[in-house]
Amino acid sequence: MANNDAKDYDIVGSYDNQRVSTINAERTVNMFEYLDPQGKRPKSMLPTAGLVDTMLPFGAETGGARQTFVFNGAIYQVYGTSVYRTTGTTGNLINTLIGTIGTSAGYVGIDANTFQVIFVDGQAGYIWDTNASTFEPITDTGFPAAPVDVCYLDGFFVVAHGGTNEFQLSSYNQGMVWSGAQATFTADSTTDILTLSISNANFATGVPVTFTTTGTLPAPLAVGPPQTYYVIRVGLPGQNPGTIKLATTYANAIAGTAIDLTTNGAPTNTISVFGQVQLGQITSHPGTIVACRTLHRRIFFFSQNYTEVWENAGVGTNLPFRRNNSLLMEVGTPAIGSVAVGFDRMFFLAQDKDGLAGVMEVRGTESIPVSNRALDYQLAQYAADPASGVEDARGILIKENGLIFYRLNFTLANHTFVLNVSMSTQESPKWHEEEILNGDRHPAQTHAYFDGVNYYGSYNAPIFYRVNDQVSTNAGEAIRRMRIGRQMSPEGYTRLRIDRFQLDVLQGAEIFLDITSTFTAVAATDIITVADFTEFWQTGEAVRLDSNGALPAPLAKNTTYYIIRLNAGIPASIRLALTQQDAFDGISIDITTAGSGVNTIDLVPKVIDEIAPVIFLSISKDGGQTYGNLTKAPMGNIGQRTFRSVWRKLGTTPRGQGYTPKIEFFNKTPFVVLGAAWVFEQLPE
Repeated sequence: MANNDAKDYDIVGSYDNQRVSTINAERTVNMFEYLDPQGKRPKSMLPTAGLVDTMLPFGAETGGARQTFVFNGAIYQVYGTSVYRTTGTTGNLINTLIGTIGTSAGYVGIDANTFQVIFVDGQAGYIWDTNASTFEPITDTGFPAAPVDVCYLDGFFVVAHGGTNEFQLSSYNQGMVWSGAQATFTADSTTDILTLSISNANFATGVPVTFTTTGTLPAPLAVGPPQTYYVIRVGLPGQNPGTIKLATTYANAIAGTAIDLTTNGAPTNTISVFGQVQLGQITSHPGTIVACRTLHRRIFFFSQNYTEVWENAGVGTNLPFRRNNSLLMEVGTPAIGSVAVGFDRMFFLAQDKDGLAGVMEVRGTESIPVSNRALDYQLAQYAADPASGVEDARGILIKENGLIFYRLNFTLANHTFVLNVSMSTQESPKWHEEEILNGDRHPAQTHAYFDGVNYYGSYNAPIFYRVNDQVSTNAGEAIRRMRIGRQMSPEGYTRLRIDRFQLDVLQGAEIFLDITSTFTAVAATDIITVADFTEFWQTGEAVRLDSNGALPAPLAKNTTYYIIRLNAGIPASIRLALTQQDAFDGISIDITTAGSGVNTIDLVPKVIDEIAPVIFLSISKDGGQTYGNLTKAPMGNIGQRTFRSVWRKLGTTPRGQGYTPKIEFFNKTPFVVLGAAWVFEQLPE
C-alpha cells in the first residue's frame, strides 16, 4: 500500500565523498557549512569569497607565487626568481622589485627578526635589510648548503639543513653571521681599506667586529671588546683576499660612512667576527629534516615520519635550544608547504613510517587528526599516484569574517580541500572543496593579511588577488556553487516517487553587476576604447579606473567618473565626465596623456533587477554514480523574500536504489542554503 510522506531533507553538509559513492556521495563545492543553534535552522551553507585581481605588476615573471610574508608594514613576495616588496593601502598597492634568488620554482621559506627578512630556497639564503634597504646573499661559509626552511625564535634564525638531520642557528639578531671568522689584515690609510688574509665572505656590511693586536692597530682603531666596529664590505662577496672598510655604528655602516684611518698600523693585527657554529641534530629516529615552524615558543622540527619539539633552555656554550623529550610527535610530513601556523594553531599533512596519516592539528602538545575518512582515502590515492603524489601540498591559514579556514592545495592532483576550523569538532571536521569554473584547483597558493584585508598569490600566474566576500566571481569568472546531498533510501528498499523538492535559500537577494575591462586612451581626441563587455558601457554609467602603470592624465584611481558613449559598435568608444549630469550634457574630461601599462575600467557595482537567478537540480538514482538532466527553478527577483524554489514530478527511483540530489548555482548573487524539504510516496511492489 502506498504511503504519502513529507519531511525535511538534510541538504546541508560538508565533504564526505566516500570511496564508493553509493555509501555516501556528499560533496560541497565553493560553499561551507555554518552552524548556529539559535538560527532558523541549526546549520546552513554559505558561499565562499570571491577574488579581485589587484593588477600588481610582476615584471617578466610568468609563473605563480612561491611564498608570501608580511612584516613591518610590507608584504614580501617571491614569484619565479624575483623578490618583491609590496606596500601601500587597499586599492593602491605598490610593487617594488628588491632582488632575485637563484631558483625559479619550488618552496621558499621566509621569516624575520627585528630588522632583517630572510629567504631560503633550498640552495641558498638571502637577507633583506629593512634599515639599509639592501638585498644580499648570505655568504657566511658556515651557512647550511641546502637551506630548505627557516623559522625564528628568541632572536635567532633557525635553518633546516636539507638532506641531513641538522639545523643551525644564526648569530643573535644577525642573519648574516652563522659561524664567525678571524683573519689578519693590513690597512691602507689613503683608502681606509683593510685587506684580509681570507675572503670577505663572512664580513658582510653591518656585521660587528672586534680587534686584537700584537703590534699597533691603525689609528684611530682600538682593541675590543668592549670596542666594537661594523663592516662595510668592499668588492664582491666571497672575494679573496677580502677587502672591507669600517664604521663606528651599524647605521654608519649601512650608510657607507667609513672611519678615516690615519695610520696603517703595524703587524700583527687580527679582526674577528663575533659568532660560532650553533648546530643541532634531530636523532629520535632515522630521518632528515624537511621543515621547521615555531608555535608557543617551541620549534617543531619535522622529519618525514616524526617531529621533534625543541625549546630555548638558555643553557649551553654554543646551542641554547634543547629537545623536549616528552613532546616527541610520532608523525612527520611529506610536504614542507603543508605546514601552516596561525591563530595559535598549527596544521600539516602528516605521515609516519607506515603511511600517510591524514591532516593533523597541533593542540597544546599533541597532534590531533582533523581529516575524515573520505578525505584520507582521497589523499591516499594522490600519494599512490606517481604522477601527482602529495609532496607539493601547500597549506594556508586564513580568517574570514571571524571564521578560520585551513586550505590545502594540491597542484599536480589539481584539487583544493578546505577545513572550516571554526565550525569543526574532532568528531565532525567540516571540509569542503573549492575550484574554478572548469573544475581545476582554486588559484590561492600563498596568503597575506595586510591593511585589514586578505590576499592570495596565484599558484600558476603572476597575479595577486584580494579576497572579497562581497564579490561572487573569481576575477570576473563565475563561481559554481555545488552541493551533492546524502543518499536517501526508504526502509525495505521500496520504490520512491518524488513529487516535490523544495530548497530553502536566501530569496530575493540583490544581483550585482561586476564588469571589468581593459582600455586604451588617445589624448588627442579624449577617446577611450574599451575592449570587453561592449553592451554595458552606456552614457551616465559610473565607473572607476585602475592601472599597473600610469593612468591617462588627469584621471586618477579611487575616483568615480561617468561614461559618455560615442558609438553603438564593438569595441565601445567612450569619453569620461566628472559628473553624471556632465555625461548627459556631453561635457568630457580633457585627457592629456595616453597612460602606460595595463589600464582597466570597472563598472561601479549596480543592482540588476531584471535578471532572475536560477538554481539547477539533477538527481542520481544509482547512488551518486550518474545524474540525470539539469532542471532549473528560479530563485526569485529582488525583494521576493517569500519566493519558493520548487521542483515537481521528479520521477521514481528503482527498487533498492536511493535518491541523491545535486544542486548547482552559477549566478553572481549570494547563494545561502538554509535547508530543504521533499514530498515523496513509497510505492508498492
